[in-house]
Parts: sequence; structure tokens; C-alpha cells
Amino acid sequence: MKTKSVCLTACLMIAIGAFSQTSDTLLKSSAGQPKIPDSLISILTLQKDIPDSLLQRFKIQTEVPDTSSRQLIAQYKSSDTLKGQKGPDSKPSEAKAPVKKYDKRWNISPLLKFQAQDFGMLEKRRMGYLSDAHTLSFTDRSTLSLAASVYKNFSGHLSMSLDIGAGSGRVTDKNAPISQAQKRFYGVGTATMYLHLLGGQYRLQPFIAAGINYMMGDGAYMSAPVGAGVKFTSKKIMIEGQAAQGYAISKNIANTMMYSVGAYIPLKRKKDDEESSNRKDSGNTKNITNITNNYYLLNADSLKKAAADSAKLAEEQLKKKREEDANKILDPDDPMNLPAAVKEIVYFNYDQYSLTSAAFGSIDQVIKKLKDNPILNVHLKGYTDLSGSEQYNSALSRRRAQMVFDYMNSRGIPAERMIMSGYGKNNPAIASNDPGTAWMNRRCEIVIFEKR
Repeated sequence: MKTKSVCLTACLMIAIGAFSQTSDTLLKSSAGQPKIPDSLISILTLQKDIPDSLLQRFKIQTEVPDTSSRQLIAQYKSSDTLKGQKGPDSKPSEAKAPVKKYDKRWNISPLLKFQAQDFGMLEKRRMGYLSDAHTLSFTDRSTLSLAASVYKNFSGHLSMSLDIGAGSGRVTDKNAPISQAQKRFYGVGTATMYLHLLGGQYRLQPFIAAGINYMMGDGAYMSAPVGAGVKFTSKKIMIEGQAAQGYAISKNIANTMMYSVGAYIPLKRKKDDEESSNRKDSGNTKNITNITNNYYLLNADSLKKAAADSAKLAEEQLKKKREEDANKILDPDDPMNLPAAVKEIVYFNYDQYSLTSAAFGSIDQVIKKLKDNPILNVHLKGYTDLSGSEQYNSALSRRRAQMVFDYMNSRGIPAERMIMSGYGKNNPAIASNDPGTAWMNRRCEIVIFEKR
């Protein structure tokens, strides 16, 4: 008999260990509470004493709240290391930065952009043997200038620069050789658009460019340079150089070859510093969780009564929840509370409110539903990630909702069928500034509901 008791106790301890490891897979009741399987109850009723830890696993209140009257038969301690503050002797790990799509900073060149317009290069082709440009030095047949410049990337492939400066040299038209022109001082202004052939994540980017060049001296001279070049970008400097042919727009200037090279200083943005700080903090922390499992012995009758009480409590909670849902007053300011409301979500790039190609596809599906069913309306709810100030993010979230509103309106959805709101960084989908998941907060929710 003693041997049987020992065997039954050993089997019981094995069952406890198995259930402590697999409790997450146990069935749940309709109220969300863990449900005790009937097979477990039938097995444990054969034993006189039941481990109290099993009752605590199912959050069951027993008739014996005082653990001092129970016998502690086993104790197991363990630690799980997740992430938290590292020790002073530990080696800091580098947080992985997200792949940068393109440089969003403004770049300033304070009189560090050099430009030369060579009129002699094309003169031989234009005037033939009448040209004597080959006898002149480069400086004698060109206009040289220095300019202050500002440069901005608008996407991974499109950017623009504006230059204002001054220079001196010779300018001629298509009917006169450059050797007959007099040297003068000129004011120079240039606007150039760049199309990058590689994505913005590459430091070295070849490009093609087109723009407008304007010089003011004894007259106004306008030409349109079209050419190609290369740009190098780093954290502290950007260098850009190009060669182009300037096609004459005004009649008092000839076609010319134009060369330019400039060094730019990137301006830091507040959001860049915040993202860098968040990545650094996330890479230097870890949490340590200590787990202690205590095993007690308890009479099996308590388990039966507790199981019955738990089932009764779950049924009462479910009934109460159904009554609350039936009496709930619908809030017209939150259409998701309305019957049959559904939600579509479109996402935005970091610090941007322009629609992506994926967003257009999702919005077009919503537009089709609204056109097919005239009783449907939409609520456009704009959000941002958790970085940046409340004031900045509130305005950005409204712009995102407004962008969806304008596109749907341009596709034939009347304004009176749309509600628009901006919530800034409130109600985040992910309560974290981790660059790997923060994109899920940069969104606009399109709530489709029936007009009441």
C-alpha cells in the first residue's frame, strides 16, 4: 500500500510539471478564464491531496486561504533574461538602425559651390574656321562664379537645389566669337532638378539633371542646362558635381558647356536626434524576471467545489457583459462602435504625409465600396509615431487624414460622406519607439460605417 502511494505521488508530481509548462495551451472558458479539463478533475479526485499551485494556475479561490496549514513539498526557482540595464562590465551592444530610404535633411552650401560656363567648347562647331576660342585660356573664354546653395531630397530618386551667387567673365551670343566679348561682373541664379539613378540608401549616387540658369549684368541671359553628375552623401558633408550643356533660351546668349561642383553641410533635425537616442536606449537595456514555483498539498474536495464555483462565476460574468453590450449607448464620434463598422488602414513613411503606392490600392477599394453602397460613410483618423512633440505630431496626423480626404474627394466621394480627425501620437497601435515597429503607428485608419 505504501508503494502504491509513493507511485501515485510521483505520477502526480509529473502531471503538475507537465501542466505548469503547457498551461498556455489549456482550453479557456467563454469569459476568458482558464477552464479546468474534466479529465484532470477525474484523475485528481483519486488522490487525497491536490497541489495548491495547480489551483493558483487556474486562479481558483479555495476554502483554505491560509497557506500555513498546507505542506510545502517542493520549490523551483528560475530566471528569464529579456532586456534591461546592463552591468558596468558588460560590453555595450550596438542597436541596429533601420535602413535609411533617403537623406531627409536640408543641405546648405555657404558660398562653396563653384560654377563655370565655357563658351569656347561649342564655338568651333557653331562658327567653324571663324572661331579662335582654341587660342584662349579656359578663364578667358568662360564665366566663373561662386554661389550659396540649398539642396533638398524629396524622395529616394528626386531632389532639387537653388543657387544664388556672383561671378565674372565673358558672355556672347551665337553670332559673335567669345574673344570679342568684354569681361564683366554678373549676378547668377540657378534652379536644378535631379533624378537619381540609384536609391537614396546609397552614399554615391549618379544622377541626371535639368534646370534654369539666369545671369544678370549688362543684360539678362537665360539658358537651360541639361546634363549628368554624381553625388556623395555622408553624415557630416555632401559633395555634388556635374557637367551639362546649357541650351540658350534668350537670344543674347549662345549654347555653352557648364560645370559645377559644390560642398554642402547637412542640417540636423530634431527627429533625427530623438530616433538616435531611442535606438541607443533600446540597445543598452534588459529585464530580468525571477520565477518561483511553490507546490502545496490540498484536499481534493476543495478542487471540486472551486471548479463548480469558477464555472458559475464565468457564466455570471458572461451574462453581465452581454447585458452591458445591449445597453451600451453608441457614440457617433467613434464610428467603430456602430453596427457593421469595418476598418482599413494605410501607412505612411517617416515624417511624411504623401500617399504610397500601397496606400492608393487600399483607398481605391474603399472608394469602390462607397460608390456601390450610398448609405456608407467614412471616418478618416490620422496618427503619428511616438517621437517628436505633441504640437508637431498633431499637425502631421491632420495632414495625413487630409491627404486621404483630398484623394477620395477627387475620385468622386462627396465631402459630406467623410469625417476627418487627427489624433497625433495618441492611441498608438504599438506603444514603443522601436524603429522596427514604429511604422505601424504612422497610419490613417479609414473606418467605414453605415449612415444612421
